[in-house]
Amino acid sequence: MHLERFVLAEGPLMAGNCHNHPKTCADCAVSFMGTGRQIRCTRCGEKAYGTSAEDARQRARDWYTKNRSSQAIKVSAYRREHPEMVRKARNGWAARNVDRVRICKATCERRRNFRKRVQGGLIDRPTPKKLAYLLESQGRSCAYCGQHVWRRAVSGDGAYHVDHVVPLLRGGTDSMENVLIACARCNHSKHNRTLGDWLERRLAS
Repeated sequence: MHLERFVLAEGPLMAGNCHNHPKTCADCAVSFMGTGRQIRCTRCGEKAYGTSAEDARQRARDWYTKNRSSQAIKVSAYRREHPEMVRKARNGWAARNVDRVRICKATCERRRNFRKRVQGGLIDRPTPKKLAYLLESQGRSCAYCGQHVWRRAVSGDGAYHVDHVVPLLRGGTDSMENVLIACARCNHSKHNRTLGDWLERRLAS
């Protein structure tokens, strides 16, 4: 991380402003990659502000530590107001960090499988036959939004997921009493939140 990420800000940049773009330094006219609020390259920034890149990073970290709560509120508001920008930024990051995304997914899957094994003594475990019955009993529709679903898939038309009402991460069990059929959109949105937390978040947005 370079000094130019911070030389024009008192603290860390807000989400949506931290993407690099081709720029021309206002002092030396050299081309460089910088953020939306940046006017100087690293070298000229150090001269202008009399500090090194590491000093700037430490100052930004200290500022963020003191203003963590207010920044969290601002970032949450920005994400609610600009979902397309946030989605574009996330997809761009994932495209640039394919290996890291693959490692993260594999790690999450291992942890999830471990939690299932720990709870392996449960009697009424979900099976394909039981889940097919659950799908029919729900009228082939999402338990949360009512969208019509008919195939188990990650995404796409009619895709459904098996959602743990109380997430495994929060102590939920991998049993038929704790699962529902949900569309991909609702399941991704709920993620590892409890039903109450998720509904409260949806109503707030």
